[in-house]
Parts: sequence; structure tokens; C-alpha cells
Amino acid sequence: MSIKESVPENSETMVDPQQESQLVELIKLIKKGQADRAYAELTNNFPEWIGKSTRSNTLLFKAVEMGFVTIVEIILQHCPTLLESKDARGNTPFLIAIEKGHLDLAMTLQNKGCCITETNYCSENALHKLSLIKLHKRDIPFVSSIITALTEKNQMRDDLNEQEKWSGRGIDIRNQTGETALHTAVKEDNVKLCELLIKAGADPTALNNDGISPIVYAEANDESCLKIFKESEQVKAAIKFAEENQEIQSRRIERGGSKIFTVMSSIDDSDDDSKDKDKKKIGFFQSKSEKYEIYIDKLLQENKPSKEYMLEQRAVGENKFRILSLDGCGVRTLVQLIILKRIVENFPHFLDNVDMICSVGASTLPILMTLVGYDIDTVIKIYEKTMVKVFSSTSHKGGVLSYKYSSKFIKILANKIFQDKKLCDLKREVVVPVIKIDSGINDPNRRMIPVLLNNIVLQKTNTDLDDNMINNEDLLSDVVLRSFATPGLFTCHQSFVDGSFLINQPFAVAKAFFDPKESVVLSLSGGTYKSYFDAEKYTGAGYVQWATCVTDLFKTAGIALADEFAKVLFGPRAHRLDPKLPCQIDDDSFKDIELLKTIAAKVDLSATEEWILQNW
Repeated sequence: MSIKESVPENSETMVDPQQESQLVELIKLIKKGQADRAYAELTNNFPEWIGKSTRSNTLLFKAVEMGFVTIVEIILQHCPTLLESKDARGNTPFLIAIEKGHLDLAMTLQNKGCCITETNYCSENALHKLSLIKLHKRDIPFVSSIITALTEKNQMRDDLNEQEKWSGRGIDIRNQTGETALHTAVKEDNVKLCELLIKAGADPTALNNDGISPIVYAEANDESCLKIFKESEQVKAAIKFAEENQEIQSRRIERGGSKIFTVMSSIDDSDDDSKDKDKKKIGFFQSKSEKYEIYIDKLLQENKPSKEYMLEQRAVGENKFRILSLDGCGVRTLVQLIILKRIVENFPHFLDNVDMICSVGASTLPILMTLVGYDIDTVIKIYEKTMVKVFSSTSHKGGVLSYKYSSKFIKILANKIFQDKKLCDLKREVVVPVIKIDSGINDPNRRMIPVLLNNIVLQKTNTDLDDNMINNEDLLSDVVLRSFATPGLFTCHQSFVDGSFLINQPFAVAKAFFDPKESVVLSLSGGTYKSYFDAEKYTGAGYVQWATCVTDLFKTAGIALADEFAKVLFGPRAHRLDPKLPCQIDDDSFKDIELLKTIAAKVDLSATEEWILQNW
């Protein structure tokens, strides 16, 4: 097994190992909440070399997260350039302070001259962060100063022409899901911020990616915010303008890309215009399935397969069996896909030479798409939009008493992409490990069954061969939904759940279908932040402490086991590509998509390309 590759860190650290170790200890003290000890270390004899280390940002960010004002001040006193530094997600210390609810610290940073209009990589500004925080009367001057700064940055609204009024800048800037701070404030019942934004001229008719405005959120969710909207002359004027300027409204839809609805509801309750109001009202109460149908139809219309089948039947008689294996990793699957795209750019026939594809979890959807005619660029576009759509809204029980996310979108998408295609229709061998949690009440030996969904024709010479091993008549849409069904995140599908709990390098469980002596395997990961559990923290841990990370424990252990398995069975004929992540990115962290794309684009593929030349 080749040495794991990673995103290279800055190699220009200008401190010696002893100093670096001292900095790590300081970070640990702050993480543990031992502010007094950390402050004493920094004030007694401030290490002037701190600003030269790549970990200096981490020291500052951790101090900000914990709300340690005095420690932040002393770090910035000696390292003022860190004031505008950004973490892996593009958050500045100012944005982090607001996100963690440390508004006193945010004010301190503001007084030091930080940029309070900065946005992170999800296009979220300070107002988006503030909408999630409960505001008090004492916070209003601080919030008002941010609104003023953003308004001035965008120029005064009176100075803009009609087209610029709808450009989405300043206080109306949209985040990754197309929502302004006013959208989020209404959803979070943040009445104080809602009132301040409306008075400042925030656009109540702005549409998010689902075509929903703050007004509609207020009508559906919150009487307090709706009352503010109804009493505001600014809101009435904005609605009147939107209704009278359909051309501008249409341009807003086009610029937003996937906007579904086009007309705002009037909030004027007079009898004279009630009929017009009903005609113009957004279909907010359409079922999710109906909305998803519209969105997916448009998405697939814009991203069609390049041909009926990209991969034709493999030629027989070759003395090498090539296996491509993809981990299951939710939104981080984008890293695998972008790396795969880069490989295909350098080796155009790479996918043509694949004999077997092993996938698990979320990676099953995109890799099966490549087998039914979609090129890798199109797959990436569809998968990225799918991740945002699926993970941007949680169920009403939030994953505690029920599944966290709805699988409706995935179901509709898979049905439209694969239609009635079955495993047996594919021109490559496919193996997808899943777990059937219940063999059924009619089974005298009722049990849970690990299942390898596959299209490999097996001769049933052994009468003991389980019927679960013969499933090449299964619909591809069902295969995707079974593989996507991560416990806690999604509902089970046909009693099946994601097989990554079994093992997250799927080639390792497909040994029955190939001869390791005649095979080569390329295994792609979605990236790893850390592949260990801190012994100091977990040595004496109890059930509660372990329960929060037991899923990661199983997956991490399974990956390590598969690494050892590959070394023994394949030796140098196996290659694992596991990029190093700069921070923890969960399977459902759709806000980190831009970060993941950047990571994937920077991964060093030189060793992988050399391995492909020698072994593939």
C-alpha cells in the first residue's frame, strides 16, 4: 500500500521543533479552558516567534472560540497581522466571535480595526451569524454599526439604479443557500434583528434558492416577525415595487440560478386585492415532493448524460483486473470526484479500463451515474447541488427522535436518473456493501445480514449460497437509496442501511469476487482530519463520552483494517489516496463544499499518477 498523500501544509514554518511543541501546549491549555495558565505563559515572556508559525492562527482562533478576551488581546498586541486571518472555512476572528456568541469579544476586535463586512467562503457575513444569536437591548448599537457598515459598503440604496437594488450585495448578500440575513432572522425568530434589518432597507422580497422570500417565511412561521412586516412602510414599498417591475423580478430569478417561484405575495389584507393576492402568492405550501420534482427536472435538463453508456463491455482475456474503490463520506465524496476528474484529465481512458467498481454510502450515487452515461464534470455538478439540497434543511425532530434529513430528494433524483435500469444492465462489475437490519418476521432464523449488492453472475452450485448474494435484478435507484441510508441521518430503505458501518473501504469486502494476485486496486478517500482518538481523553472514558464518537471509531478502525488487508493481499498493487483535511468536516457539512473543492484541487497526485503508470 502506498504512503497516504495529503494536502501539503505550509512548509515554511520558521520555528524550531521545541518552539512548535510549546505552541501546541498553549493551544491545548486553551482548549481545556485553562485560560489563567495560558495567559501566564504568554505574559511572563511572550514568545516573539509565535507569529512566524503556521499554528499561530490556530492559537488565536481557539482563544476566540473560548471567548478569552485577554488572551486574544495579548496575541494581537504582538501579532497584529492575525486580526484579519481566516480559518479553513474563511471565518475571521470577528466572525468566529459572533458565531460563538462572544459579542463582547467581537466588539473588542471591531475596536481594534478589523473588517466587519468580511464574508466567509459560504458568503455569510456578520449579520448571518448574528441571526442565530439571541440579541439583547445592549447589543443593538453593535448590531446597528455592522448594518451601517454593510449599507455604506454597498453605497446608499438611494444611490443605486433599479438593477443594482436587486444585486444581493451589502445587507442583502446571499449565502450558499441563497438566503439573506433577513431570511435567517425570520426563520430563527430573531425579532430584534428582523426589525433592525427592515428599518435599514433589507429586501423582504429577496428569493432564496427555493424561491422563498422572508415574507413567506414570516407568513408561515412567525407572527411576531409578520407583525413587523405588516407595519413597515419599507416592506410595503418593496412589495409594491416587486409587483410593478416583473422584468427586474425575472432577472433576479435568472441570476439566482435555481429559483423556482417568481412572484411575491402581497401582505395587504384589504378585500379589494384579495383575489390578486391569491393569484400572486408563492406556492410555499406545495409539498416537498412537488418542489423537488420541479428542481430536479430543471437540474437534469441542464445536465444530461453524454451518451447512453459511457463504459462499454470490457474486453476479456486481459491478465490484469482493475478495481476502483470509493469510501462513503457524504459531502466529502466531492473530494473523491474532483480527484477522479483530475486523474481522467491526465489519463483519458482511466475509467474505460476499470473492471470492478466498489462503492459504499453516498459515493454509490455519483459512481453509478458514470456507468449510465454521465461524464465526471456533470456528475460533480449534480452531486454538489444534491448535497446542498439534502443537507440544508433538517427534519422536525433533527436526528434525535427520528432521522435528521429527508431522503425524498435522493429518491426522486435516483428514480429520474436511473429509471428502470438494474444492476444487471451495467457494463462493469459493481459491489456495494450494505446491511439488512432485519431478515423479516417470516425468517425462522431472524437476524441482521451484511449484504454485498452486486451484478456479478455467480453459479449457484452450492445450495447453501444465500439468496442475498444474488441481487443483480435490483433497481439501481434502490441500490442508491439503500447505500445512502446512514442511520441517524436518513431513514432505512427496504430494511437496508449504509454499509460503511461494516467497512468504509468497500474493496476489502469484495474479495470473493476477484483474485488479489491478478488484481490492482485504487482506493479513494474523501479526506481525513485525524485517524486516531486521543488516549489522554478516552483512556478512562465512559459510555457517554464514547457514544458521541462510536460511529467514527468503527469507520476509522475499519479503514485502518482495510489498509492492512491491502498490504498483505496486494502489496504495491494497491494504492490509497487519503487527503489530509485542515479541520473536522462531517458527512453533512454542506457549508464546507467550497473548502472541499479547494482541498481536492490542491492534492498532490504525483505519486498516484506514477502508480497508475506502473500498475494500472
